[in-house]
Formats: sequence, C-alpha cells, structure tokens
Amino acid sequence: MGAAGAGYGAGWKWADRRLKTDIHPIGTTKFGCTIYQFRYRNSGVVQIGFMADEIKLDFPEFVMRIGDYDAVNYTGVLSHG
Repeated sequence: MGAAGAGYGAGWKWADRRLKTDIHPIGTTKFGCTIYQFRYRNSGVVQIGFMADEIKLDFPEFVMRIGDYDAVNYTGVLSHG
C-alpha cells in the first residue's frame, strides 16, 4: 500500500475507515463533510482528513478504489465541500 496517507498521486490520500484508528470528528466543511482526527493503523502520527465511505455518498467522483481500499481526492473535496 505504500506510505501511510500517500494514496494515489497528487491530491489522493488513503481514506478508507478500515485503515484508521482513534477516529474522532473535529469539524465539518461548508458543505457538511465531516472532518476527522485519526491515526493510520501502521503509524502513530495524528492525521486530519475524511472517511471515504462518507465522501462517496455526496461526491463519488472523488473516491477511487485502489486494491482493497478507498482513497479520496482531497483537492477535489476541499474545492467543492
């Protein structure tokens, strides 16, 4: 899968809930997308971002399946949501 959070190319980051732990909502975007604080299971570093399963409901064009996991195009979501 590569480095935690690397995802697939510019703007894409792993956002599959199954890759994360210690998940806590900390806010929302102007269009209501929940923003979370979490840690990737293979890293102790605190991260901030989205959950792919939620983004897929409103912005499916910004979610891509890579192997067994979903990644989110953060650039796309942040420019719309």
